[in-house]
Amino acid sequence: MLMKAGMLAVALMVSGAAVGQDIDLFAMADSNHDDKVSPAENAAFREQGWGYFFNGQESADATQNPAAAPLLAGVAPDTTGKVAHTAFTAAAPTVFKQADKNGDGSLSRAEFDAVMPPPGG
Repeated sequence: MLMKAGMLAVALMVSGAAVGQDIDLFAMADSNHDDKVSPAENAAFREQGWGYFFNGQESADATQNPAAAPLLAGVAPDTTGKVAHTAFTAAAPTVFKQADKNGDGSLSRAEFDAVMPPPGG
């Protein structure tokens, strides 16, 4: 279910269909609906985004799809300017910790929206 919801969210963001609509990425990332996003939920949501934007490629040019910029934020590109999938995956805990401003081990809606802005927002 989480994968389908995440893929729908990403597809809507990329297609532009979500612009001006109330697509709730936070709710889609919060797979257990407890009003917070855990590290595991966040990692799963990010991984789905990679799959959609970069179709399973081993590395991706951050400029190939500007809509993917929030997803790649906080992940250093290699010397060729690409972000490796392994680096993207490895960075998930650090990116999460930086987003968790109050240090409670989960992301509130405000913390999540700050790093993954709502479409059109």
